[in-house]
Amino acid sequence: GVGGLGHLAIQYAAIAGGRVVAVDLTDEKLELARDLGAEFTVNAAREDPVAAIQKLGGADQAIALAVSPRSFEQAYRSLRRGGTLVFVALPAENAVTIPIFETVLNGITVVGSIVGTRTDLREVFERTEGV
Repeated sequence: GVGGLGHLAIQYAAIAGGRVVAVDLTDEKLELARDLGAEFTVNAAREDPVAAIQKLGGADQAIALAVSPRSFEQAYRSLRRGGTLVFVALPAENAVTIPIFETVLNGITVVGSIVGTRTDLREVFERTEGV
């Protein structure tokens, strides 16, 4: 999702040199995502984000920022072998479905992240000096 945290994630990933795919339900937010550095965008209201991302070769990392369990599951299925899924948003349902068998066989890593540190923020600002 290209909300408050999503727009920051897009910028951080672009600054770090990542090829960013942004997924949201509205064209306005996807336009903002492109302006912020997303190379690809997917409107999940009109297109299957898993198919679109897998068509690009799959994601090395996916950051789950929308509060829908379905978006977490789509992010998981968008990963390529050896990918990492980062849980950031906190769905009210407090549960998502992740297949253990595929996770183990494909070497998928699932981690949680509540916030970045001040050191992380300082490093971002150092990377953007002169940009």
